[in-house]
Amino acid sequence: MAKQRTNKLPVDKIFFDLSGGLHTESSPLAFPPEVTLDEENFEILTDGTRRRRRGLSYETGNDPEPLFEKYEAAYGTQIYTWRNVNNNPDKTYIVIQLGSYLYFYEDGETIGNKKHAYHVDLGFYVTDQEEDDTLVKTAVSFTHGRGRLFVSHRTMEPLSIEYTSDTTEFLVKTINIRVRAFEDIEDGIDLREFPSTETSGANPQGVSASTVVQDCPNTHEFNLRNRGWLFGDDELGANNYVRQYSKWPSKQMIPYYGYYASPQVLQSDGKTYVTTNDDAERGPDEFGSGFVTDAEKGATLTSGGGGGGGWHNLGHVKKWSSEKIEKEIFGNAYVPRGSFIISIWDNEYPEGVAAKTYNRNEPYDTTPIVAEYNAGTESIRYTITMTSELPSDLAIGHTVSTSEFALEHVFYEGAYPNSGSDPNTPVITYRKSFKVVAFDPTAKTISIDAKVFLGDEGNGRNMSEYFKEFRETGRTTGEAVWAFENSGHFKLHKEGDQVMVDDGSGTLVSTTITAATANPGLSQTDVRPSSNAWFAGRLFQAGMQTKQWSDMIFFSKTILNDEEFGQCFQGADPTHPDLNALISSDGGTIQIPNIGNIIDMQPMESSLLVFSDQGVWEVSGSSFFAANDIRVRQITSAEAISASAIIKIDNGIIYASHRGIYALSRVQAGAIQSQNIIEKNIQTYWNELSYAQQKNASLSFDESKGRVYIAHNNNTSNHKVNTVMVLDLRLGSFFKYRFAPATSAAYIVGIHSTDQSSQPDEFQKMKFFIVNDYGTALQIADFSQETFEDFDGVEHIPFLLTGYDNLSDFSRQRYSPTIHTFMKKTETGYTETGTVGESSLTVQPRWDFTDRSSANKFGREQQVYRHKRAYVPSGSSDSYADGYDLVVARTKIRGRGKALQLKFTGEAGKDAHLLGWSLHYEGTAEI
Repeated sequence: MAKQRTNKLPVDKIFFDLSGGLHTESSPLAFPPEVTLDEENFEILTDGTRRRRRGLSYETGNDPEPLFEKYEAAYGTQIYTWRNVNNNPDKTYIVIQLGSYLYFYEDGETIGNKKHAYHVDLGFYVTDQEEDDTLVKTAVSFTHGRGRLFVSHRTMEPLSIEYTSDTTEFLVKTINIRVRAFEDIEDGIDLREFPSTETSGANPQGVSASTVVQDCPNTHEFNLRNRGWLFGDDELGANNYVRQYSKWPSKQMIPYYGYYASPQVLQSDGKTYVTTNDDAERGPDEFGSGFVTDAEKGATLTSGGGGGGGWHNLGHVKKWSSEKIEKEIFGNAYVPRGSFIISIWDNEYPEGVAAKTYNRNEPYDTTPIVAEYNAGTESIRYTITMTSELPSDLAIGHTVSTSEFALEHVFYEGAYPNSGSDPNTPVITYRKSFKVVAFDPTAKTISIDAKVFLGDEGNGRNMSEYFKEFRETGRTTGEAVWAFENSGHFKLHKEGDQVMVDDGSGTLVSTTITAATANPGLSQTDVRPSSNAWFAGRLFQAGMQTKQWSDMIFFSKTILNDEEFGQCFQGADPTHPDLNALISSDGGTIQIPNIGNIIDMQPMESSLLVFSDQGVWEVSGSSFFAANDIRVRQITSAEAISASAIIKIDNGIIYASHRGIYALSRVQAGAIQSQNIIEKNIQTYWNELSYAQQKNASLSFDESKGRVYIAHNNNTSNHKVNTVMVLDLRLGSFFKYRFAPATSAAYIVGIHSTDQSSQPDEFQKMKFFIVNDYGTALQIADFSQETFEDFDGVEHIPFLLTGYDNLSDFSRQRYSPTIHTFMKKTETGYTETGTVGESSLTVQPRWDFTDRSSANKFGREQQVYRHKRAYVPSGSSDSYADGYDLVVARTKIRGRGKALQLKFTGEAGKDAHLLGWSLHYEGTAEI
């Protein structure tokens, strides 16, 4: 039998476009030619070539900045650019959250030496100390507007931070979000029911002494006042009605139907004249009944005047008639509500005209919980001395915040316990808010009960350590400062504890703390909005995870001054018969059913995008957003996972989801569309990360190079960043940086872009925030130094592993006797110590889809950066001008197989800039 003949089939293939980047989504039989299967520390340049990244080194001359509290890898981190600080366009701060602290860096080429001397302790504003750990471990939400920085988190009061140029300090104020009360409090009374009155021994409602009646049920009173009913005056409103009919009005009655328009009475020369038309209707008790006659017109009257033509009869005096409203037919039409303005987390003390006389009975147990110390001499009251005047509207029961006042001292009222504690240590409540139990405007003191002193059960917090920022002034004789329990600590008593309380007469008696009996109609919660945004000249806040408000977005009125940040209601009273219109500049709420947990909000062009764990929604108007022109639509059901993983880019927003990395952009038709930008290249890589690793990822954007940085940890579920996936938006490609700090080494906690770098297209724009190995100091690093060693003292060698090249034919064996590599010359000079900027790159062939050397299909590594001839310098130093801009090398490749991979690897201390390569294949004709 004749021997089968074989023929060599030569083929040349070039790889001069290396811009495809990392790719994990193709099968080994259909890999694109320009991509890599794996890589580290090679970046893609705009021209599609590959170059080794520089080392990440600390900024020159900047020492570590000490942190106020030790940072742990599990702590939450958020970085934000606060522009137009204090309405100064030249002032920009980069704000970084590390746990519960905010630190401020002035923007510039280098920022490590521009850390502000002051910080903000967010723990100071925690609403429930038991949630302090949640604040520490999760990211806050930032936004800015009108020169202010706004901070939100579900466990703390919403904050407005002002930079005071005169004192170069940060002034922090809490924001109380207020809305109109459009819902009733459940009172167990039917809409058409008239609660009856009974004779009692008290008269708290101010009703005429001749008719002493039972109190109006406080929840029913709330509902009536919220419809515009007035209390406290026997001559009008609810008090007049109950005096005449011995029953309280029903919720179905509209109070303004009880008013009538009396003819206007003019005073002239000491006389009173009727000025009504001769067919004007008289009101009750005016001239008997009927109409004003021609004879009566112009008559001199001693009192009153003729009846009018209803509320809208302008030019008349409005008067009340219980008889008139009793005869009205109301049917079952909706009765306007919303006269009250309430805080969304505490509606016990509403605002509004009707609320001014509202002294509602306490619906729950307000017995003070006191810190038991030297039983028998303990006082239940603590007095705060203010450095500023007290608010004119301050009342007992009002909730106030320490941020609203400058504190001098908190004094213990009573004998100073002989505990040995420093009597000059001021007491500051950890919660920073309390209810007033007494106040003295002359002495500028507010008294509070002990419930505000919250601490860890058993040992508590050392208040003297936590509140060093507060000023302490000199004490006068007789002033005693509260001494902490256990040498500077205190204890919060709970249900069942025996404590000493005031029995109402000033005598202290032992009592047992019992559970509060809260009125179910009250809205009181420690939960606060988790996200914020500045959009359309307003402050938006959302993500308040309570039954009533979880699907609600709150937006302020168009902001003109700092007092309006929390005014999320229409200015006009909805119950008023005339002045009730909603206008475009009003504040309000937007309800989005089934939106889930709102994570963040970001403005995009003329829309506000709302990100939740159920998807993304768009809020806009027909042309622009207005309180009376709101449109809402869902863009995608792809959930967001973290406020740190949402970033604005030039023409849209990119955010991380458990499903992928999504880009939101506006299409030609005007609608915003969503697209998963990793599903065709690195989806598998992203899916291999755990949910916790994905959730801890953070995004940042380099606008000068059009790059998005996805910082994460590829092997642990914390905030230690050891891997950064970089997306080049111009090329649509990904490449990867790897930082591998040892367990005890410093580590990256975040990445952020500066605004004012003088090298926007080079290496100083992106700043890496690095915490030292003890978690006690913060330092800034970038790629500006010409070195390949990272901040941790380790040099991470770069490599590229190409995809599987098979010439679209897997049926034949082939080999590649030669490879031609093309590299950019990187040498920039020659000195007595050696070459400056030298490169090195090796290549290794891998045949037949193998991934281990044990298969004996790996070739040996060979150097491909080889100059044609040795360079002879002109002296002890020169510019290494050898006449060649490219370094071209021909290298023999050993081995054979049906598919070929190449691995390119750099060398310690040397650069590498790969432009491309070409392969010469030869194979057999037989199949």
